[in-house]
Amino acid sequence: MRAFGKSALRQVMSAKLRFLAIALIVFLGAGIFAGLLAVSPNMKRAGDEFFDQKNLSDVHLRSTYGFDKDDLKALSQVEGVEDVQTVNLFDAVGVIGGADYTLQLNSLEATLGAAPTNLQNKLTLEEGHWPRKENEAVLIRPSLGAPGIHLGDSATLKLEERTHDTDLIRRSNYKIVGFATTPEYLFFFGSAKCSVFF
Repeated sequence: MRAFGKSALRQVMSAKLRFLAIALIVFLGAGIFAGLLAVSPNMKRAGDEFFDQKNLSDVHLRSTYGFDKDDLKALSQVEGVEDVQTVNLFDAVGVIGGADYTLQLNSLEATLGAAPTNLQNKLTLEEGHWPRKENEAVLIRPSLGAPGIHLGDSATLKLEERTHDTDLIRRSNYKIVGFATTPEYLFFFGSAKCSVFF
């Protein structure tokens, strides 16, 4: 055994740089592995805290005909359901600043000029103000920004062919008075879709 130890030591001493390189590779691999093990729980905890703070909804139910009071009552009585919130959604093509966008309009149950309260998927106003008039809207800012859209721009919906939706949408022109972020869309491209809250 002593002869083996002496031989191994002699081998290491004769190739110091090679031994050092192998040791550094092993330490680097162990460090990366330990870092990966630590990152996952930290990311999960940070995500949970963010989603709890923004009151992110767990389930979205959609209906082409909508939900009546009996439906909402039945949903609120399901075990584990803490809150039921209704929102009107409307997809349309619109023009903002001379460019066409696919828009998703979302209704807000809020007092004009004030931040929405008791809201699931809480919005964070980044710039501008909350709608103060019925013809004002807040735009969800895309992750990469909206270089062609500015506060004060007008959003005009193309509703000519959608006469069946006139009971949901009372106007086709909105003034953009604010930019907000939402926990529902952590990342999406500006050219794909803009969400407008009115």
